[in-house]
Amino acid sequence: ILEQGKVSKGTFYNYFSTKSQLILYIIQKVDEKVDEQQNMLLLEGSLYDKKIFYSQLRVKHSIYGTEKISELYNISLGENDEELRRYITESHYKELNWLAKRLIDVYGEEIEKSAMDLSTHFIGGLGYQFRYSDQINLNINSSDILD
Repeated sequence: ILEQGKVSKGTFYNYFSTKSQLILYIIQKVDEKVDEQQNMLLLEGSLYDKKIFYSQLRVKHSIYGTEKISELYNISLGENDEELRRYITESHYKELNWLAKRLIDVYGEEIEKSAMDLSTHFIGGLGYQFRYSDQINLNINSSDILD
């Protein structure tokens, strides 16, 4: 990082005193980018449009794949940093709530009672599929899994 950024170790540590702080910063910036792009998609169409919703789902997985955020999440599991852990936990619940709300938007108020369960199962199922495809080297991209 120091070599690529062409900064000294001292300068770097003025911004990030620990590896956990750097990881947290990167994840937060990527999450901001995801939120921004998901919101931009809504400007192009209806809140109730399934295609917009599917595109919003793809945004996160596309950006996370490009930015290799899953690897940072794995590294962060070994870090004993309360702020990093809190952010990851909060962002997980934020994602579940966002997905539950979007499911209601797209599929109607009649699924409201089960929206959080559907959200949880969907996220869990995706995680399982991503790990499985990585473990056996299926070379399937996230869009294929989402489809």
